[in-house]
Formats: sequence, structure tokens, C-alpha cells
Amino acid sequence: MRIRRSTGATALAGGAGAILLALALRPASALGQWGDLRIEVGGSHAFAASGSQIDAATYLTAGLQVDRWTPSGNGVFGGVFGGLALDSIGGNWGSFVLGGEAVARAGRAVEFAISGSVYGFAVGGPFVYEALTAEVRPEIRIPVGPAVIVFYGEGGKGSSNIEFRRTDLVKAFTQDLWHYGGGPELQLYFGRAVTLASYGLLKTAGGTYHRGEFQVRAGAAGSLLAATIRVWDTPLGTETTGSFSVTVPLGGPNWFARVVGGRTDPDPLVQSQPGGQGGLVIGRRLVRFGPGGPTPVVILRSTTGGVAARFRLEDQVAEQVEVLGDFSGWEPQAMVRDGQAWVLEIPLAAGTYHFGFLVDGEWFVPESAPGQVSDDWGQVNATIVVPERGDSR
Repeated sequence: MRIRRSTGATALAGGAGAILLALALRPASALGQWGDLRIEVGGSHAFAASGSQIDAATYLTAGLQVDRWTPSGNGVFGGVFGGLALDSIGGNWGSFVLGGEAVARAGRAVEFAISGSVYGFAVGGPFVYEALTAEVRPEIRIPVGPAVIVFYGEGGKGSSNIEFRRTDLVKAFTQDLWHYGGGPELQLYFGRAVTLASYGLLKTAGGTYHRGEFQVRAGAAGSLLAATIRVWDTPLGTETTGSFSVTVPLGGPNWFARVVGGRTDPDPLVQSQPGGQGGLVIGRRLVRFGPGGPTPVVILRSTTGGVAARFRLEDQVAEQVEVLGDFSGWEPQAMVRDGQAWVLEIPLAAGTYHFGFLVDGEWFVPESAPGQVSDDWGQVNATIVVPERGDSR
């Protein structure tokens, strides 16, 4: 990959790789409980962007990704990717991304989150292009039954370098990049499916962008389907873009294949125009963090005041979900929506407790709940044992 050393893109990509390795090797108790480290190898074909004189090109691609998350939704992620051009038209390219998200809850009805990422991209001749950007997205999330109403902001800043070469002559352009804006978003959850509709108004160095988005994601039997349609009002006109991806397991829990395609979005931050792309990758999970199975129904963690139990009930389409047990005198405690799950954290003293859930008023104990026993009324309860000292599993 032919890249000017002055920008430090090679050093940044190497540093990102070192950070990925550190994230993968860090003990689970120090950072998070769930996630994985995976490698992907495949091929892609990229079509020219709108208004561009650049021809389409085909690439061999490879990437290494890692993510780690705590039960409360805090986590980090990263990836290093590269493409080798299979013809003389395209240039070899490399990129990296590093980011994370922090979540805080105010009572049971409102959640605050902030996510951020740093992204770098570089492509070699015949058209040398480099970009380095940082973005941040704060959110306020309000669960309403099976829906979550989100108000978000987003902002980013960066720079790009472009080189045009003619024989021995080189002409370089450096551009400062920025954007800011935000809007509302509505998420609807139906078991293992989620739909998302949002609007965004973005101010950028190149003008004002309006973005409307509709997205669907659904999973079943280890497979995942995602499709997105976006309508853009950009300084250069109206654009309609869309993408899809289908991920399926290959003969076990660690191997998978993914087919992707669609028309790429205009990027308000780097001011790129829409293009087309499609490809196939084969991936393998090298390391799986945490238990590797379904998220536990209840997790104990140490707090400054003792021990807290975090209850989590996955994939329940309901208007209301509550948890109750010995710890509440069998009075229902309302849980709050967290993505495709319902959650609630309760401080507990040492002891043994029986508990269960009410899903829209109906008693429910999932098969994965620990220590299931029948009570005097023939109703199945789950059991949790809180030790004298906190367990930070």
C-alpha cells in the first residue's frame, strides 16, 4: 500500500493492532464479560462513487475484530481491515476503528449513553487518499413498552489528504473535516427482530445533510439478517441508498459466512459520494469471552455497599415485565427495557432467595433460570444464593 509516511497512517494502524491484541488478552473480570475476537477473509467488488471518474475495482479482504461488553452495556470494540487490489485499477487499502460505549441509568425509565470511535483509512495509488476522524454520539433512551424512543446527537472532526500524480508531478490537498447534528429515533422490538426509524439533521464543512433511515434486523437459528434503506438530501442533490447483510453459521458455533451488498451512503464527515459494493467473507471466532451461551438470568456483582443482583430477561415482547421474590416480599418490581431484554438491578443481603417474573401479568420462569424448584402452589420458582462477600462474576 503506497502511503505517505508524513501522515502517520501506518503507525496508527500498527497501534490499533496492538490495542486490539491488548483488548483480546485482558482478563474478563477487568473489562467485560461478553464478546469475541474474530477473523474474516473474503472478497469484495466496489463500484465507482456518484460523479467520480474512478473505475470499479475488485479486492481480496481480511480483517481482525474484537468486542467486549459488560452486563450493563458498557464496552469497547475495535478492528483492523485491509484490501489487496486484484487489478491495476484500484489501490491497496487499509483501515482501523476503535471505540466504545458507556451507559448510565436514571431510575427505571430513562437511560443515558455515549459512544465514540476513532477511524482511519488509507488507500494507495493510483489515487492516494488518507483520512483520520473521531466521532461521538450521546443518546437519551426512553423505553415505552416494546419500543424505545431515542434522542441522539452526533459530532465528528478529522482531516483528509489526497494526492494526484502525473509522471513525476505530485499535487496534494489537505482538508479539515467536521460535522454535528442529531435527531429522533424509534426502535421497536419483536422477540429476536428489531425495526428502527430515524431522522437526522447534520451540519458539515460541505453543507447541510438531511437523513431519513429505516432498518430491520432479525435473527433465528444462529443466522442474522439486516437491511437498511436511507434517503439523503445532500448539498449535491437527493440520494437513496440501501444495504443488506446475511450472516449464517458454518458447521458449528465458531465458523460463519456473511454476504453483503448495496449502495453505500454519502459520508457527511469525509464528504464522499454514494457508490456500490458487494462481497462475501468467511469468518472464525478465535476467542469467545464470557460464558458463551445465553446471557444469565441473574448476575451478582460487588458494590461499595455489598452485593447487587442484576436480573435480565431476554426476548420478551410485552408491555410490562416485573421481577418478584423473597427479596421484595413477593411484591412485583418493574423492569426496564434494554434493547431486546428487560433488566433491573436490586441490592441484596447475603442469603438464599426464590424469584420469578411476571410478563404482562403472567408468571414466567425461563428454562435457563438457576435452581428451579416448585413451591406449595405447584408454581416453579428460580433460586439465587447471595454469598457473604460480593461475587464479581
